[in-house]
Amino acid sequence: MTQCSCWRFLRLQLRAARCLGDMPAAAAAHVALARALSKEQPKNVEVLAHWLGHLRAGGTEEVAVQQVNVLTRFWLDRPVSLAEASEWMETCGLGPRRL
Repeated sequence: MTQCSCWRFLRLQLRAARCLGDMPAAAAAHVALARALSKEQPKNVEVLAHWLGHLRAGGTEEVAVQQVNVLTRFWLDRPVSLAEASEWMETCGLGPRRL
């Protein structure tokens, strides 16, 4: 499976989990996407969007909070709250409805 088809498959899993209302599966799909994307582009804004998505879906991985803090400092030049980071993601076109 190529990298691109792997991302497509993970995105399809995420959409399916959301449609079914399976938030634990959605949280897991967000983690998988964040990790896969960060291998190629660790500072990509979509990586931040998926870590935030994991937390919004009820995910509890400590690494998600750490990565959100690191990436928001990179993109916004300062630490911000999860709410502010989520609002900023909306302005980038990567809010929950668009991932």
